[in-house]
Order: sequence, then C-alpha cells, then structure tokens
Amino acid sequence: MKMLSFKNFCERVKNELPDLLAQDAVHGIHVEQIIKNNGMVCTGVIFQTDDSNISPIIYLDSYYESYRNGRVFANILYDIAETYEQHKPEKNFDVNMIQNFATAKEHISCRLVNLDLNKEQLKNHPYKKIDDLAVTYHLEFESIENGTATIAINNKLLEGYGITIDELDSLARENMKNLSTPLFQNMETLLVERLLEDIMLSFDIDEKEAMELIKNSYDGSQSIYVLSNEQNMYGASLILDNDVMDMVAHEVGERFYVIPSSVHECLILPFDGNMEHYKEYEQMVKDVNDTQVQQNEILSYKMYMVDARKHIFMSCERAYEMEQKMQEKEKEQSQEFVQNKQHRVDVKPIAPKC
Repeated sequence: MKMLSFKNFCERVKNELPDLLAQDAVHGIHVEQIIKNNGMVCTGVIFQTDDSNISPIIYLDSYYESYRNGRVFANILYDIAETYEQHKPEKNFDVNMIQNFATAKEHISCRLVNLDLNKEQLKNHPYKKIDDLAVTYHLEFESIENGTATIAINNKLLEGYGITIDELDSLARENMKNLSTPLFQNMETLLVERLLEDIMLSFDIDEKEAMELIKNSYDGSQSIYVLSNEQNMYGASLILDNDVMDMVAHEVGERFYVIPSSVHECLILPFDGNMEHYKEYEQMVKDVNDTQVQQNEILSYKMYMVDARKHIFMSCERAYEMEQKMQEKEKEQSQEFVQNKQHRVDVKPIAPKC
C-alpha cells in the first residue's frame, strides 16, 4: 500500500476517528495548525463536544512519524481515540475565571522563552526583555479535570485587567512560590533517579551495581546542578525568583553560571573565576541544542552569569565585555596615576637668610 502523505494522513484521522468514539460524544473533529514556542508549527486534532467548552489537543506529528516508521494506521487511530478518552474534560470551564481579574490574578504565572525565535508571537502579547530572553505571562488552572489548562495572556486580556506590564510581572513572580515548586538537585543524584531502573533492566544487574555504574560514568570533578520544578514544565523560569537564586547561592556561591538546557530546566555551575571559559560552554550549548533538544524547547544558545547578592542576571558575553571594560579603565587610571606622579614638582621651602 502506498504511504500516505502527512496531509492525507491527517484527513484520514479526521474522517475515521469518530467511528471509534462513543456515539453523540463528539459532534465535530477539526485538524488545525498550531504555532508553539519558537515558532514551531504543529498539527493537532481538536474535538468539539456538547458536554464541555474545552478540549485536549492531540498532536499528530509524532503519530505520523511512527506511521512512516512502519506502525499500522489502525493501531495509531486506536491510540489517538484512547488518549482522547483518558483526557477528555467532562464539564465546562468558567471563562469568567480568565476575564475577571479578581479571580485570574492568583493564577498568573510566567515563562522564559527565546526573544528572537518568538518575535511574531510576542507582537500580540505582553512581555519583558531580559538579555536575549523574554518573560511571557500565562494563566494556569490546576483544577481542570485530567490535567491543567494554560492560557497565554495577550494584550487585549491585559487591557481588560486594567494593570500595567510591571504589575503583571510582579504578580507572576510572586505567584511562582505557589504555582512552581523548585527542584534543585546534584547532577549525579538526578542521573541515578532517571537512569537507575533502565540500567538495571538493560544490563540485568541489581540496584547497587547500577548505582556504581552510574557513579563511575559520571565525571564528578566539577559540581553540576539541575534547576527545574516538580512538574518539569517551563522550570527554567525559576531563575527569575530571587528566593530560589538565594537558595542556589547558598549551595554553590554568590556568583554562578546558568546553562539553559531547555525551557524546562537549567544547569547550574559554580563560577570558576575565569569569565573567558564561557565561550567553551556556549559551544557545548549550541551542540546540544542542535542535536538533542526539540525546536520548541530551545531556550537560548547563550550562557548566563548570576550574581545572587546583587540580584543580577545577564549573559556571560555581556558580563565578560563589562569585565574587560572595567579592567581597561582600571589600567588607564593606573597609568594616569603613574604619569601624574612622574610629572609632579616638589616645592621645597627656602630657609630665610639671617
């Protein structure tokens, strides 16, 4: 059988999926293109029902990839139907929770995204620029059945709230303490948590042997930490929380590097005293972004420096340039001092003649 094009694959999903769902449960299925973070375009199937005014979006891009790799179309269709049944909402969402500032303000959160890669989306949304990053604002409602509902705050919604961007930013940062629980771990500990079971199964060894294998494979010559949140969703935004930065500083020192692994987490390295080393790290960031991170999860190709005592966050490139200018200025002042000293004329009083 001839392989379906992506367009025909989506059309067939749209036409055949209703047969696998409960009768009268869904009265409309649409396939739409949705722009996600960093301008990544994904194709999702959206369900319309009489029971609820919200619906989960099931993205078809990964399903099509599995189809191209040989998975049977019928199995994919059953998988999509089962996913919908597991996550379908069973009641309406109160839109007043979005439009009414009094109820919405407790749900305002913030995210960190790449400024340049999101220029088009940001035209209609309030944001704050931090170096090459943008702080964006969202509403998070954890009470939604079978998951959370996240709504991006656009300019029109902000206008309806009657507050400024500064006030919005202040609310979002304050709410982080309730909406995003920080998770700060040593890299070795994290590797054990994420890989232990897989290694035990792959090598058919017990837990003690697996832990030893992980420790031997991890180069612990330099302390590396991972910062995210318990949900591991847009956890990189925690670097905006001064309390979290103080917590990190208590462990690694007042000045430290921040390496953006993705929008979901950052790596933290103690400052080694040599700003020029950031160039080597940034090459590593580029290689990882280009080969291992999904397009919509890339945060930045830069590396950052944090001074927790002064609550300063900036790119290492900018911090290095500032340091170089400061050193040049100090050098000029030192040379000027020496020159002035050399040209100074001492006046010796002449004793009066008797």
